[in-house]
Amino acid sequence: MTSVLLIIPCFNEETRFDPLAFGDGVEACLKSGISLHLLFADDGSSDRTYTLLKDFSENKDFVYTFKLER
Repeated sequence: MTSVLLIIPCFNEETRFDPLAFGDGVEACLKSGISLHLLFADDGSSDRTYTLLKDFSENKDFVYTFKLER
């Protein structure tokens, strides 16, 4: 099985982050035999981006979050 880690930088994405947008892509990867992992890197956001990312990653073993202070 192929494993892929997709790193997604995020900065002040509170109003644009849509967790539903990732569902179909993850399902397609799983069906094709690709082990997909998502790492959301908050690049020092001043809004609620990190909180939204943490909530999204909760109870998902393929989603990770990382917070940079700046």
